[in-house]
Amino acid sequence: MVKISVEMARGGSMILEATGRCVRSTDGAGAPYNEIDDLQLFWPRKPRDKKSYPVKDSLVKKWSQVEESFWDACENS
Repeated sequence: MVKISVEMARGGSMILEATGRCVRSTDGAGAPYNEIDDLQLFWPRKPRDKKSYPVKDSLVKKWSQVEESFWDACENS
C-alpha cells in the first residue's frame, strides 16, 4: 500500500492509500507499454480501524491523475 495525493471531485486534494500492481509488458508486435492492474483507493487508516475503507469512484476528480501518481509511487518504492 502506498500513499498518494489525489484531487477530489468537490475540490482540494487528499492523501489516500492505494493498492494495485504496476506491470511493464510488450504487445504482440514488441512495443512496450505500462499497465496498472487492480488499482483501488482507500481512506487513510486510523489506529483504531481494523480494516481499510474504499473510496467511491465518484469522489475522485480524474482517474488518469490517480494512475500517474500511483505509477510514480511504484517506481520510487
